[in-house]
Amino acid sequence: MSCNTNVLIVEADNTSASQIEEYIKNEGYKVVSVASNGMAALQALSSFSIDLAIIDYGLPDSWSETVMHALRKKQLTAPIVLLGKPGIGKPNQLRLKNNRAFYLPRPFSRSELLETAAKAVKTNCAHTNS
Repeated sequence: MSCNTNVLIVEADNTSASQIEEYIKNEGYKVVSVASNGMAALQALSSFSIDLAIIDYGLPDSWSETVMHALRKKQLTAPIVLLGKPGIGKPNQLRLKNNRAFYLPRPFSRSELLETAAKAVKTNCAHTNS
């Protein structure tokens, strides 16, 4: 990959977080932090340079929105993969576009996650190199 690939994973479910981390690492990305809640994600944002954020859209108390806002405030170009939760509506297309976010509904396969992550990174590389 031509762009940096420091990844932040924000996932409330520990089993899902471990699985996502394994998938991402096996594809050659560098996972710099795995956060299980919004507060830990905000701490990671202040400690690491993030090139891709994979965020559980179902974090309690709208933390996913807070983390997205903090990421945008700190690093305008890092793409986001929002992982859907059953029963929680999908964010509108304009919000996704404005946040450079890609939505991946659950359940998803390993290949769907990796394709979405690669698409997000590729889109970001094209945007920052143009």
